[in-house]
Amino acid sequence: MTPELRAEPRLRVGIALFNAGAFFAAHEAWEELWLELVGEEKQLVQGLIQIAAGYYKLEQGNRSATRKLFEKALARIAAAGECGNDAGVQALVSVVGEQLRLLASAAPLTAPQLTIG
Repeated sequence: MTPELRAEPRLRVGIALFNAGAFFAAHEAWEELWLELVGEEKQLVQGLIQIAAGYYKLEQGNRSATRKLFEKALARIAAAGECGNDAGVQALVSVVGEQLRLLASAAPLTAPQLTIG
């Protein structure tokens, strides 16, 4: 992740909202930023948006939509290349990947905290 993106206030606001469980609001904060980005940074932020949207759908009881959003998000973050290699992003990817496997069951899922360098 570039230092400029890491310091971006809208990224930080989205992280705070995500960590507070305000997934729809986090999605909105990141979407505003996403509209201005290009390349790998755009891929990374879109992946974060899809993860937030997935947890929002999970709150609504729509595990199928959550699964689809998580799958898309993991692919987007993988496509972000070096930009997605932040330790906090990779920790989130790991948890989301694990939870993606659990979505087929009735196991309860909780969102992890997101930290960025």
